[in-house]
Amino acid sequence: MFRVRMMTEGERLSVVTHHPAERLILETTAELQKCEPMQDREGLGRWALSIPFLHWVELRRKYPELASPDAAIKSRAYARFMRSAESIPYRVRATI
Repeated sequence: MFRVRMMTEGERLSVVTHHPAERLILETTAELQKCEPMQDREGLGRWALSIPFLHWVELRRKYPELASPDAAIKSRAYARFMRSAESIPYRVRATI
């Protein structure tokens, strides 16, 4: 469920979309960063990021390669994003 709010600034109309769980996801992720790192499970990969849906939509606009149908391009894009400071609020582990 998303909350949508319309705002006006002079003659400009803007729409603000909000997901109620967004803050909870980011707070939980911040708490996980403080914990001891989880053990990787061989063959299953590891949980690295927790991104609220609306944030992910915005990140895809900014970094279109994150949604590439080519797995190699997508993997490189996520690796690049995870090394950037912009990924810090979404990291499940404090370090990569």
